[in-house]
Amino acid sequence: MESLLGEVLECKVSSSISKEFSKDKMLQSDLESCWQSKQGRPQSVTLELTEPRLVEQLHLQFQGGFAAKEIQVHLQREIEEKQKLQHVDTLYPEDNNEMQKFELSQADAFASKRLKLIFPDSTDLFGRVIIYRIDIIGTKSVSNNVK
Repeated sequence: MESLLGEVLECKVSSSISKEFSKDKMLQSDLESCWQSKQGRPQSVTLELTEPRLVEQLHLQFQGGFAAKEIQVHLQREIEEKQKLQHVDTLYPEDNNEMQKFELSQADAFASKRLKLIFPDSTDLFGRVIIYRIDIIGTKSVSNNVK
């Protein structure tokens, strides 16, 4: 397993409070920068990879007080380009500043090029989410045996 962050082709977010806190900031290793959403619910992050990969872990570092209460993980099967994203896991992060690591359910694992994280609610009264770092951990070389 290794970081797939270098393979992110495109990143989309539901909202950004300003260019100073844009989506690209959470993809950097600089802890002085972050993505900050506008207020409102839900918030989301969509990452598209250059090639289909088996996503096994998700690493996130929120700002305490602005963490997601729940993360709905959605993936899109590589073989069906127009297929809708499928819900594969629900994660429950803690409200703190620490890097949090989540194992994704392997029962539903399949190669995917698109990953969407939906944050239905946050610990902030106004629904804002702040992410300092995000990383996708997985397998780059996917065999044809993967569903």
